[in-house]
Amino acid sequence: MDAGLCALIRLNPLSISQLAESIGLLKPNLLAAMAGKRPLPERFLGPLIAAVGLLPNGLLATERVYCWRVRDADHLASLGATGTLGAITLYPIRPLKKSALQSEYWLLSGRSGVIAIIRAKPEIVAACVETGMALGKPITGIPDPATWWQQGVPKSVVTVLLTERHEASGSPMVSWEDVIRDAERRKVSPEVVMRFLDAEGA
Repeated sequence: MDAGLCALIRLNPLSISQLAESIGLLKPNLLAAMAGKRPLPERFLGPLIAAVGLLPNGLLATERVYCWRVRDADHLASLGATGTLGAITLYPIRPLKKSALQSEYWLLSGRSGVIAIIRAKPEIVAACVETGMALGKPITGIPDPATWWQQGVPKSVVTVLLTERHEASGSPMVSWEDVIRDAERRKVSPEVVMRFLDAEGA
C-alpha cells in the first residue's frame, strides 16, 4: 500500500478497527495491506480513499480543513516525506479558557495549501519539530479548539488566521520554491505556467 495512504490511515481520528469496519473490511486484512503482505481488494480502495479524505486523483484537498489525530510523530513525518504537504508549520491553538487540553490542539499548515486541525500531545509535536517541521506562534482566542477538531471549521476562517500570522511576521505565504514544487507534483510543465502568465498579462 502507498506510504501516504498508510500515513493517512494512522492519522485518521478513527482507530484502524473503526476505519476498517466503516468500509466493510476486516482489521487484519487492512493491517496486512498496510504492511504490504497482501494487496487491498479493489472494491475497498475507493471507500478507503474517500474515508481518509483523498480526492479521486489521490491528492489531498486544499479546499477543506482536515482533522487528524497524531498518535506518533512518525505518522505525520511519513506523510510529510511523501512531499504532498510541502514545508509544514505547526501552530499551537490556545483557547480563551485554560484547560488541561489547551496544548493538545494544533493548526497544521502545509506549503502545498493543505490545512489540518490536529490533536497531539506536546511531546509528540516536539518530536515532529525535530524532523524539520516548523513551530509557529500560538493562535489565541479560539473559544473551544476541541469543537473545531471534532466538528470541523470552514477553510475561510483558518485562512484569515494564517494570513494574520504571516502579515505579522512579514513572511510570504507562498514562495517560488513552493510554486515549483507544487507544479512538479501536479505534473504541470513550465510551458503551461508561462502560457498562464502570458494570458494574465504578467
